[in-house]
Amino acid sequence: MYLKRYKWIFLVVAMLIFFGVAFVQIHYQKKLEDYQLEVFKTIVQRSVDLISSGYFQWTELKEAIEKNDEEFNEEAFEEIKSLDPHIKEIKILNQPPSFEEEYYRVESDGERLWALFKIYDSMGEEMIADRTAYVEWDVASILNSIGASVEFRKGGKKTFWGLEYKSKPGNKWFAASFWSSLGGLAIILIIRSIFVRSILKFHYETEGLERLIKIIDKKDHYTALHPEYTSRIAVLLGKKLGLNKKELKELGIAGRLHDRTPTTQAIPLQGVVNGCCSSTVLQLAQGVGKCPDV
Repeated sequence: MYLKRYKWIFLVVAMLIFFGVAFVQIHYQKKLEDYQLEVFKTIVQRSVDLISSGYFQWTELKEAIEKNDEEFNEEAFEEIKSLDPHIKEIKILNQPPSFEEEYYRVESDGERLWALFKIYDSMGEEMIADRTAYVEWDVASILNSIGASVEFRKGGKKTFWGLEYKSKPGNKWFAASFWSSLGGLAIILIIRSIFVRSILKFHYETEGLERLIKIIDKKDHYTALHPEYTSRIAVLLGKKLGLNKKELKELGIAGRLHDRTPTTQAIPLQGVVNGCCSSTVLQLAQGVGKCPDV
């Protein structure tokens, strides 16, 4: 019954721990996903820059494309793929560039990712006006290579280049969330156990003891005062004997329980001098007077 008044405290603590674990888990997952997306973007951006400056700003390839030299073009495309194994397709579109950027533009439909390149000579001065190079990346392959916990799917959260991503269903984060929840529950149960013990101990050492004294006091005022005096004397004697705070506290409680009931009558009080009256023992504990029987 005593614990009911503290029930709301436990509930608040339990909720704080649960939501704290959930918040940390979600925050950490979001941070990791953001980091994985940045790694993905860096990989693709470096590939785009390399392809643009190394191949589609190359006089020999420009001339081969103009002449429709398929053999040369195929060799160049295979060389590009060997440098970046995540490239899925390379082809030349018979259409003029549809963008104003200087050399290329990266595009997507939410799931797929590709780049359109203008085709220049090595000096970057002459451009093929009616052709555009098309390069597509295998986004799933890149994500798998970095162990990402996200995938690009339409309907997800929008990010760079128009890509949309979602957390992978059944990925390791679901397992991590499960174990984190169990861990949070275990912490809550441990705290509850400690809390209950401390509250019960506090109750029996304070309010519970005070209630017992009041009950006894109503029945027999002398019987109620005797253990109180005994407790004070015992604590004073304990101090003289050099007991620590914990021992003094236990000694005081034992004294207050002394002679309370037939059960507590069996509790011995160490340090009380037999044969001395209360006033004499009190003087002895304070360093004055002497017990005639010692």
